[in-house]
Amino acid sequence: MSGRRFTPRPVSAPVSVTAPATARRRTAAAAFLDALGGALQIRTDAPHGGCEVTDPAQAPGRRACGQQAALTVHYTDQRKRRTFVYACATHAEPLRYLATARPGVQAAIRSYSPG
Repeated sequence: MSGRRFTPRPVSAPVSVTAPATARRRTAAAAFLDALGGALQIRTDAPHGGCEVTDPAQAPGRRACGQQAALTVHYTDQRKRRTFVYACATHAEPLRYLATARPGVQAAIRSYSPG
């Protein structure tokens, strides 16, 4: 024995952690959609590659969309700030439509493939 003590390192259980950049983008997108008004909101805890939309008008167990994201809705406001939301085919068009209610806000739907 060399006199050195063995100190085991604590092992944490695997936890689904959202990367900081993704969390910031989702938070900014959620604030942007809140400013636009409308029924749809952004899930800040959506799984990677999943639709980020939640519908508060649905029953509590069905609010969060469980589909895979197939499209990206890109928003640009009057100050040329940009944000985007990953959405399924069901929610992409309603998200794009929210931009028509505000002058100076544009939205475009583009394809998305999780990587």
